[in-house]
Amino acid sequence: MYQRLAPANRVIVSWYDYFVSAFSVWVGLGSIVGLWRVAQNAPQRQAGIWVNAGLFVLAFTLAGARLFYVLTNWPYFSAHLLEAPQVWLGGLSWPGALGGAVVALMTLMIQYRATSSRPHYPAHVTLGWLGDRLYPLLPPLAITIWLGSWQTGVAYGAALPAGAFGSVPSLDENGVYSPRFPLQPLAALTLLAFFAFLETRRKPLRPAGWLSGLAIAGLLLNLLAASLLRADPAPHWRGLRLDSWMAIIYLVLLFTPVIIISLAPRTRRKTPVHRPEQTPS
Repeated sequence: MYQRLAPANRVIVSWYDYFVSAFSVWVGLGSIVGLWRVAQNAPQRQAGIWVNAGLFVLAFTLAGARLFYVLTNWPYFSAHLLEAPQVWLGGLSWPGALGGAVVALMTLMIQYRATSSRPHYPAHVTLGWLGDRLYPLLPPLAITIWLGSWQTGVAYGAALPAGAFGSVPSLDENGVYSPRFPLQPLAALTLLAFFAFLETRRKPLRPAGWLSGLAIAGLLLNLLAASLLRADPAPHWRGLRLDSWMAIIYLVLLFTPVIIISLAPRTRRKTPVHRPEQTPS
């Protein structure tokens, strides 16, 4: 999702208005619930380690979301460099958030491998294994981001005639309410149903990476479908929104290793095996 830039002539009513918005409240709520779930699912005496890991991932997620937004709006930020780190002004994007989360997981994997000899620290860490343990952070955060977007006029659907069946009042980037296709609540409900189904398949966590991989795949499909229905302004390339292209790229990157792994056994089976009785003398 993209969060709009604050107008240059915005009037700050209070410190509360400056730092807090409906979007940040929803995202904060999702983060708290996600971290609580991570702690509840952590092995005994490791809750603190995994909560710290979750906070680390959240920090990289926020930084990546802001960085991607700044880069895709560089003509504006090149003239307002001091606004680049000011996330409270608005301006986040999900492709950067996902990329930041991946970088955080890779950093944690390297760190945990280096400290695996310390008591209560995880050993034999892989990226998939780490993703499975931090998976509980994802569902509440992804769902509340959609709800926060609904409340702040981000990622809205197409305008509908007044009184149209299924339309809901939604904000746009100008702060105007109008009846629109209920894209944000529908996306949130779809994710809720998907994650509820996935929760029934959580255990056992084998093979490592399947749980988090399925979760990310479902989230990317949700974002791709939503991007095709969004009506808010965004950069386009060859007729598709930039976030649509990013969802496709991430899906390709996610499924390429799965395809390679699934083809590997077939390749091995096709290799002739010489039994002792078949070996020529």
